[in-house]
Amino acid sequence: MICFNSLFVFISYFVLFFHYYCCSFYTLALLILFSRYVSYLTDYWGVPSNGAEFAIASAGITLGGMFGSLLAGIVSDTVFFSRRQPVAFMGMFGLTGVLLMIRFSSTVWMGACAIGLSAFFFSSAHGIVTSTCAMDFAGAEATGTAVGLLDGVQKVGSE
Repeated sequence: MICFNSLFVFISYFVLFFHYYCCSFYTLALLILFSRYVSYLTDYWGVPSNGAEFAIASAGITLGGMFGSLLAGIVSDTVFFSRRQPVAFMGMFGLTGVLLMIRFSSTVWMGACAIGLSAFFFSSAHGIVTSTCAMDFAGAEATGTAVGLLDGVQKVGSE
């Protein structure tokens, strides 16, 4: 029985590392996209760089990223009783909807607000997967090692 449990833990870690390796391409693509969002307003909509929409999109990326991770943790702990998977799914589902909203936005304000929301949903899903899932797999004693190892695997995948 001990051998089977060790094999199961090894396979679980392998699946998690493979998932992180594959998701790092997705993460890198979105980070590049975030750096292009604000120029999207200038290129597509003709918004000047000192415009109000430009400021909303820029602040939305920062504030959405901060509060996305925080709210994801609160929702995970209170609504889903510390289950991470539903929150990560909701974050990715919301991100998909917001990316479609950016693409098909009919006004500049809608596009600028959607840019901030995209950072919110991305950070909520990424924060839940990176930090708390590592703790679920590694336990309280090895959380730091697991987070470092997962981030290292992610960096290798994005190169």
